[in-house]
Amino acid sequence: MAKAKSPVPEGQHTLSPHLTVKGAPQAIEFYKKAFGATEIHRSPDPSGLIMHASLKVGDSMFFLNDEMPMPGGGKSPTSIGGTAVTINLYVPDADKTFKQAISAGARETMDQKAGDQQDGDQAVSRYLGARLGPEVVDRLVDPLLGGVYAGRSDQLSFEATMPALAAATRDGQPVTAAAARLLDSAPAPPGGGPPAPVFMSLPGGLASLVPAVSAASAADVRTGAMVRAIERSARGWRLTAGSAHDPWFAEADAVVLALPAAPAGRLLAGLPGAAAAAAGLAEVTTASMAIVTLAFPDTAFPVTPAGSGYLVPAVDGRAVKAVTFSTVKWPHLRAAAPGLQIIRCSVGRIGEETLLHRDDADLAELARAELAEATGVRGRPAAARGSAPEAPRLADSTCPRLIVTSAKIARASSNA
Repeated sequence: MAKAKSPVPEGQHTLSPHLTVKGAPQAIEFYKKAFGATEIHRSPDPSGLIMHASLKVGDSMFFLNDEMPMPGGGKSPTSIGGTAVTINLYVPDADKTFKQAISAGARETMDQKAGDQQDGDQAVSRYLGARLGPEVVDRLVDPLLGGVYAGRSDQLSFEATMPALAAATRDGQPVTAAAARLLDSAPAPPGGGPPAPVFMSLPGGLASLVPAVSAASAADVRTGAMVRAIERSARGWRLTAGSAHDPWFAEADAVVLALPAAPAGRLLAGLPGAAAAAAGLAEVTTASMAIVTLAFPDTAFPVTPAGSGYLVPAVDGRAVKAVTFSTVKWPHLRAAAPGLQIIRCSVGRIGEETLLHRDDADLAELARAELAEATGVRGRPAAARGSAPEAPRLADSTCPRLIVTSAKIARASSNA
């Protein structure tokens, strides 16, 4: 039996880009110099405009033509003032190709001011986007960083957030090769045993560590006591706490500041020798967010949740940026709450503080609706609760009390 003839012409793929440009002859020469394109064919009209041209880069064909002054003719990026199209090009050495394109006349369009940092550091999106493409940044890198920092990759330092990868690429090694080398260098489990778990916690959650340390140390723990000022004293330090109308004071040998950057900077302001630290803390931008924890019966899910959860790219425009399947991530919760799936939803990113002004019930419902869209979970949760990120983050996903109590959804604010 004769083999069916493929509808795809030889040497082409199922999908081929077709570009409309102003100055097609010049564009053809640019693609040759910048990316090593091979010209296959061109069809000019009597005036010299290119009606159709075929070029090939690597194993892929693309077409282009000049913008034509006729009804229904396509518009070039020059005429529309921009473009909605991005074409990804895979090359052995992205840095070399980038420099080659610049030499051929290309312009670097990414915002230098947003990308450049002190001492040559760059924003994550600028460094990795130039090497791996914007889709990798939007769909992989940005969600990972957003889950940790609630920030965006165009505002986060590559050196600060990925120090190991930054160090491994300083010798000019491609990012993918450097990442592979880092993974290969990870220590093997001792004795050839199973790998160590990725996540670890205490059976009662990290919140149980606080009372345990307090009891073991015999320390005088005071909560609900806002410290408003710190100053030097003959003994060491003098702390002013309480309200302005009813202050109280405490003497201490040493002070450890464990609080957000802005209030820490305010406490250090005016202390001798602390001006640089206070100024540095004042420059730190923080984000507000909330955590909504939901509990559903196992039967509410069409497919039992697997893995530790999922991340949501910011480009998808969702309120929930990360979801943790807590019962899967922490197996001891299954024994504490049989028949239930405990799900933690992280809501809000930097610049989305207005989202957290919504009514608590609305915010919990928003998290439920987006979870249902992603997982197909049906019905109402058996219980819902919120937790402030200043509290130990694992406590809200490991404490069985979350499935039987209800509480106001707390917000973490940069000026808390």
